[in-house]
Amino acid sequence: MITKTSGLEKQASLYLFDLQNLAAERGRMSNDDWEVKRVTTEEKIALEKLYRYTLSNKVLPEELSMLFDLVCQKLNIIQPDILPGTLRFATPPDANYLIAFHKEYLR
Repeated sequence: MITKTSGLEKQASLYLFDLQNLAAERGRMSNDDWEVKRVTTEEKIALEKLYRYTLSNKVLPEELSMLFDLVCQKLNIIQPDILPGTLRFATPPDANYLIAFHKEYLR
């Protein structure tokens, strides 16, 4: 039986696989230099124009926060939008994309 959690785990694994392939094609970029965000369509377009290497996936709004958490955990990224001492995540209400971009490669 496929559960929602196992489906998200698989989706996170595929996202990370694609991210590793992108890094390998571009010369072994470090995992430390990737930033992952939950964004709207407009923000996604702006980030793709600003950064050379991006990877984005459209995600159902109800799954976006959980997928974001899984990807950040697997990349060992501390989520900057989590305030110390709180359990709430800052997800824009109209966000529908998960995007990773390499901070060192501006266009």
